[in-house]
Amino acid sequence: MNEERMKFEEVDIIEYLKVIYKYKLMILIGTIVVVMTAGAVSIKKPDVYQSTASFLPSAGNELMIGAQAGLTISSGNKSKDILLALLESKRVAEEVIKKLNLMTVWDAKHLEGAIDVLKDSSKIFEEKGLIKITVSAQDSQLAARIANSYLECLSETTDEISITRAKGSLVFIAKRLEETSKALNQAELSLRDFEAEHKMISLDEQIKAVIGDASKLQTEIIMAEVKLKEMQSYLTENDPELVLQQVKLTELKKQLGDIGWVESTASLNNKKITSAEGKYSSESDRSRPYPALREFPELSLRLAQLKREVEVQQEVYGLLTQQYEAAKIEAAKEEPGIQIIDEAVPAENPVSKKVKSTALIAGVLGIMISVLLSFFIEYIHKYKQREGNSKQKTAA
Repeated sequence: MNEERMKFEEVDIIEYLKVIYKYKLMILIGTIVVVMTAGAVSIKKPDVYQSTASFLPSAGNELMIGAQAGLTISSGNKSKDILLALLESKRVAEEVIKKLNLMTVWDAKHLEGAIDVLKDSSKIFEEKGLIKITVSAQDSQLAARIANSYLECLSETTDEISITRAKGSLVFIAKRLEETSKALNQAELSLRDFEAEHKMISLDEQIKAVIGDASKLQTEIIMAEVKLKEMQSYLTENDPELVLQQVKLTELKKQLGDIGWVESTASLNNKKITSAEGKYSSESDRSRPYPALREFPELSLRLAQLKREVEVQQEVYGLLTQQYEAAKIEAAKEEPGIQIIDEAVPAENPVSKKVKSTALIAGVLGIMISVLLSFFIEYIHKYKQREGNSKQKTAA
């Protein structure tokens, strides 16, 4: 059985080779026609020029994209992913098209059509740490201008929708410093007026101790609030660091409330922070070596409030001034969002049309098509022969 099968397969292979040999001229001519056609089409195609521009994200900067960009805060290698996403975005494509008036150049009727042509002509990729933009066009000057326009539009877009950490901190601290300066001036004026009216009442050591503790707590609360707002500008709501800072701020406020201090406001009102129902809320209240301030005479309390407010605002102002100067130094050190490594220049020679490789592929396809056509013709020929023999036998 196996021997018969092997003989049958050998016969089939021989038959196939006979068919190929029989139609060798047609196969040869067909292959030559396909190769020549492919070569002619390849040669007649218009010349295409390529220009490439490359850049790097600025070292040491953490790019924080705003919510309007729909991207996540990121740094390091992830910044490259953000920049790649921006380069491939519709926003940057529209800016490039408008800057170079590409709708007129490409005779596009709609913006979407021009965007499709631009994306088909552009290749954006990362290679050896560099982000590269390669543009292909029939005009070498146009290819270079498009690649360089990508860099310009990317830089403008990142400047518009992103800020760096140091610059964000600088803006926030400057605003907070201005607010603190006004609060300090108001506190000093209130203290001066009170001392002039009441001839300056001296406090005993217990009240001074309370003032010191409350001033320290209030300073810590204000700085914790400053840090919390700063962190909210670049961290998500559920970030562990942000949650921990909120817990810390709550605990500081609770400690201040346990002392029985008055809320710190610019108007210095007399609203009190007390424990629930005016009772001790913890064992620390009972063991404290001095009474709560709410138990002192109203006049002494008022003076303590004013002194504490001035001390707090002075300390906060000094700390914010130091932070502001440090933020200015950091912001001055920062580099632009991207570092351009190579600008695109017009190519002197067109991209190779790859006529040889095109002809080789066409030759392989031509042989395959010609051989299949030979088998088909042979099948039709044998089918007609079988039909003719069948009719002769029937007639006989």
